[in-house]
Amino acid sequence: MKSETAKKCDNIVPLFTDSAWRTYDLPYGEKARFTVAEDGQRATIKTTSDYGLGKWICTVQVDGGAFYDFSAACKTELDECDAFLIITQYDAHGRMPIREHVKDTVRDGEYLRFFDKLDITEKTVRIDIELWAKGKGAFAVWERPTLVLSEPLPENKVKIAAVQMKWDGEIGATEESRKHEYLKLADEAGAKGADLIVFGEGLYSGGIGLSLPVRARERDEKMLGFLSEKAIEHNMYIVFNGVEEDGDHYYNTSFIIDRKGRTVGKYRKTHITVVEYEEGYTPGEGFPVFDLDFGRIGILICYDQFFPETAKALARKGAEIICISTAGDDSHACMSLAMDSGVYLAVAGMNKENNFGWGPTRVVDPLGNLISHTDKNLTLAFAEVDLNKKVRRFWMSTGSAQSTVHDDYRYEVNPHSFM
Repeated sequence: MKSETAKKCDNIVPLFTDSAWRTYDLPYGEKARFTVAEDGQRATIKTTSDYGLGKWICTVQVDGGAFYDFSAACKTELDECDAFLIITQYDAHGRMPIREHVKDTVRDGEYLRFFDKLDITEKTVRIDIELWAKGKGAFAVWERPTLVLSEPLPENKVKIAAVQMKWDGEIGATEESRKHEYLKLADEAGAKGADLIVFGEGLYSGGIGLSLPVRARERDEKMLGFLSEKAIEHNMYIVFNGVEEDGDHYYNTSFIIDRKGRTVGKYRKTHITVVEYEEGYTPGEGFPVFDLDFGRIGILICYDQFFPETAKALARKGAEIICISTAGDDSHACMSLAMDSGVYLAVAGMNKENNFGWGPTRVVDPLGNLISHTDKNLTLAFAEVDLNKKVRRFWMSTGSAQSTVHDDYRYEVNPHSFM
């Protein structure tokens, strides 16, 4: 049974004038300045022109095993790496089972707005809400946060299929044979109830001596149509890679087909190889993310994944799954990429096996673990993941506690060091 700590719809965070609030600044150098509005609804942090840091901290009693809806707002010109929120959970002995960033932050005009569903451990008895501002001459006006007892967060399970296909490389390979292979594997993924299927790079029209115009107009555009029918038939999303023609330019592009067979997004490969430049490709620009009915995804293509900044850019935009269509095998690199960005990867490669016993097609979790992979046989890598379950790791940045890897990377990068 839950205690009477809170009733639903009651905000249990006190006003800033309450003794539950305290301030923190650096033990050395000039101190940050703190003020509180007369009504107790707002509090400010201002650092000096030299580097400084300030925090407002509030201790709140909570129910172990409960869930809470949390929200807050901060009026500031600082970005989310310099004005952010940390929630620390404590048990009765003062130990920290969890200390992590509030999950979601959006810029809304002059404000940063923060949201999360807090899952309180069974042994937690209290939490500290930490409102941060740091930097040179940093200034932030924090509004009183809201913490309300809520229902548990439902599961958000997503079934992911990554396709492994044979790269036959034979001049004269027929369009019909490749079409058959694509549609057969789409049916296999659909039979398993896949929500999302990812195909490899250029495996429908590539490797058989066709020009880019022919590949774009006569092959890949047709396959988009065929796969649209499969998306409708199996009620799934499909990521298909091929050649895109746009005026006089040709792009190595991955398209997103939704459950109704519509092309709802595309990503153009940004890091094209020397060979691709010589073939006539144009590089894409930017790293878009796409909101599907189960969550947010990003896309990379082959050589993109050898540049860690690509996945990090997608993670900072909130991508939960990164789909990678590739014609090669990056072996351990994709596991590092997942760990560096803190997101799931669905990698669809071609038919070969490395020296480690797994094939080039795999699903990797945010900790870099292979949760599904192929071997030398033509098959699917298939996995079910719960996007609402936070993936945590011990002693990342926040001390002797578990924290969410995705959010540590998002909020703790130091953008000023790259200027």
